[in-house]
Amino acid sequence: MKILKLAFLVFFFLCSSLVAQEIMSLPRADGGTTQVRNFKAGPDAPILILSPGMGATPTAFGPLARAANAEGYEVWVMGHAESGPEDLRKLMEAEDRRAATIALLTDRFMFAARKADLNAVIAHIGPRFETAPLRVFGGHSLGADSVMFEAGARNKVGIRGDDRFDAYLPLSFRGPGIVFPPGAWSGITKRALLATGTRDAAWERRLPAFEDMRRDETMLVVIDGGTHMDVSSLIASERSELALSIYVDFLKGLLLSPPQWPEPRPGASFELR
Repeated sequence: MKILKLAFLVFFFLCSSLVAQEIMSLPRADGGTTQVRNFKAGPDAPILILSPGMGATPTAFGPLARAANAEGYEVWVMGHAESGPEDLRKLMEAEDRRAATIALLTDRFMFAARKADLNAVIAHIGPRFETAPLRVFGGHSLGADSVMFEAGARNKVGIRGDDRFDAYLPLSFRGPGIVFPPGAWSGITKRALLATGTRDAAWERRLPAFEDMRRDETMLVVIDGGTHMDVSSLIASERSELALSIYVDFLKGLLLSPPQWPEPRPGASFELR
């Protein structure tokens, strides 16, 4: 009897895990498709959509997606076929990696495809996207670029944002350069938490984006010793766990009335405009 009970519990757990998250392929308006992973929640749940960086798949953002889902969010993690694992491999093997990186960051087609992926997710969610109590868009690296585009940042690649979310979470965001002109972020009006780390390449060059954004609606978090991947919260490290806890607190705080910012803690600096 105990063995049967244990087997039932294991079966129930496995079935619950399958129901909790699902990978699906969605059609895009441009004729392409995008793979997404969905962590389900109730019909009146807040919505979090996540855009990973170069080379990632819908299996990215697992720790953040699961943590947000545990707090009641319905979570959608996008895959981006036009900047996926094969594209990252080609970039890393390029004879002139700097030139290849510049070509990537000035590729309007690639960024437009990422926006088409986002549009496909929102279209699939349907009317519930508009009626959700809260909508948050987060992303890392190239995903952070997509977040800033959507929020309303002017850019040099010709992507127009629609600002369809209530809050934004750009991780390893980009400063002025080949993607964004100086002053690009002054038109962003929604609440945002920006994150970087002191070992996130040229992190100080990212800061003009924060300084350009709306006062009282923007928080900057800098993880002490945090690398590009620590800031993504995708790896197993103390700094990554710290970053994850801050992001989850931001998401939890958005659900409060009035919304609350994450509390400062050791290992990171916090600045509120």
